[in-house]
Amino acid sequence: MITEDDVRRQLHERLGLTALFPDRIWKFLVDRGRVGAYIGQEIKFEQLVDDTWAVLEVSGLYRKLFKPSPPMLPAKRRKHAADHQDVLAILIAREATADAGVDQFRREALRGNLLALSEVDAWVRLRATTDRAKTGGSTSWRLLACELPKQAPVAAQAWSGGVLEELLVLAERLAHQFSWSVMQATTFVLTGEVPALPLIKRQIEYSRRWPCCTRIILDIDPSATPELVEERYREIRLGLFTRRVRALKPKNLVLAAFAAQRPPDESWPSQMKTWNSQHAEWAYTRVNFFKRDCLQTQRRLLTLGEPTGSRSARSARPR
Repeated sequence: MITEDDVRRQLHERLGLTALFPDRIWKFLVDRGRVGAYIGQEIKFEQLVDDTWAVLEVSGLYRKLFKPSPPMLPAKRRKHAADHQDVLAILIAREATADAGVDQFRREALRGNLLALSEVDAWVRLRATTDRAKTGGSTSWRLLACELPKQAPVAAQAWSGGVLEELLVLAERLAHQFSWSVMQATTFVLTGEVPALPLIKRQIEYSRRWPCCTRIILDIDPSATPELVEERYREIRLGLFTRRVRALKPKNLVLAAFAAQRPPDESWPSQMKTWNSQHAEWAYTRVNFFKRDCLQTQRRLLTLGEPTGSRSARSARPR
């Protein structure tokens, strides 16, 4: 049987939001019976998606829930481009402009005229309304978002068979082809703005329950030096956790593995006796000290020193 956690995970994937789905939004959906209605097959999943999107839009939270995207290249940097990455970004944008799919979309959906950045929000919202009316609003898909300089992302729901769905599919292909984000590619297609190409892009997959399962994913340009990679990784790790991540001593690691593999109903005195017989160099004389060290070491490994139930990973929070 499907559980609430399963539903929450499905919403993460469908909406394309960050892993940290807002607790208060989830509580609202549960308290209003929308999650239970879907589990009980009273409503379809698409209706639950619509309800969730509506709550996010009304609350304004949807603008904070997209994964950080690399920026667009400012006009001043394009004009005076001399940096390796800036010049490369301009060349890549020129190649993408010649793409047949980009040309066709701009001719048909934009009538041959690129949008100004100030026009993007209104165009996307109008297009979303038009697409929904044409498709009957019966089937929703995912969110389409645009990266705008010094602004929160512009986002709207892309309806199956609509122009925004066509734009999203095109943007996903361009992002894969040119190492852009989908948001960058969407903005490029609509405005002709040049997506920046950072030497190092990061992605954080933060596990709130088990911080030890957090992953820092770096997307590295081959021209980045090893020294720069090391420096950037150090900065990201220091900024991610509220406490410094420290390596444990061999004794602590062996102790944690030992305790985790003992029978769950074995008493602490019995465990300590076995430990002392196997590890005389690290023998204990007090059961309470042995128990303390076992539990604290395991907890430290699982949480990386973060407070129990911590939600304070700074770089993984919704923005």
